[in-house]
Amino acid sequence: MIKTLHEPNLEDVLKEIQNWTRLKDTLIIVGECEVEYEGRGYTRLASGERIVLVKSDGSVIVHRPYGFQPVNYQPDTDSIESWIEPDGRLSIIAVRDKPREALKITFSRINIFIRQKLIDRGNFLMYFDEDELRDYIFENPGVLEERVETLAREVKTSTGVIDILAKDSAGRYMVVEVKRGTATRDAVYQLYKYVVSVEKEKGCKPRGVLVAPSFTPAALDSLRRLGLEWRYIDPKRVLEYLKKRGRVGGLFKYVGR
Repeated sequence: MIKTLHEPNLEDVLKEIQNWTRLKDTLIIVGECEVEYEGRGYTRLASGERIVLVKSDGSVIVHRPYGFQPVNYQPDTDSIESWIEPDGRLSIIAVRDKPREALKITFSRINIFIRQKLIDRGNFLMYFDEDELRDYIFENPGVLEERVETLAREVKTSTGVIDILAKDSAGRYMVVEVKRGTATRDAVYQLYKYVVSVEKEKGCKPRGVLVAPSFTPAALDSLRRLGLEWRYIDPKRVLEYLKKRGRVGGLFKYVGR
């Protein structure tokens, strides 16, 4: 549900803010305010029109009408309180226990107040997602080794779905597991399960190869112990390949239309 108040009475906004501890919604407040901070030092920002964000995790951010950096902020807030001052202004204080810090915002006027429950489960991808990395390897099997033939993507087994099934130059099956980020021990065990599965289904022992930009020491230790292989992949090289084929990027085509 979205709650919007246009040029509201400050007491109405007070009620909405006091509900924040129960609802944990995101708040957007635009209005004239002054800001004080006390903790590692003490600062005071004189009155001006600003945008204040209160996020569901309690972090508070104060923005001026210009620039991308906040003029004040309070991360990891432990408590938020609000009240009406004797002069009728609305005050909000966000307190952080460790280290002990407090951010106080006092509004003399609010132009707009918005409260909404926001849901965001999207992953932030710096280069590409795992499917795109898998497609790159499938189309460029030479990154595994010379004369490798890729056979299929997303192959279902009794223990899960194999990213890539391939054959080496000797005709031996290769089970390839792909990780976009740092490969951990869990990824190694996942690959091992697939190798065992394919061995049972095909009647011959395949090679298991884990491909990732980096590996934890525990992952490398497990790979060696289980007789599995690993390959490093260069994310920038993959990105360039995908960009040339128009699969990622291309934002600048919208400029100057």
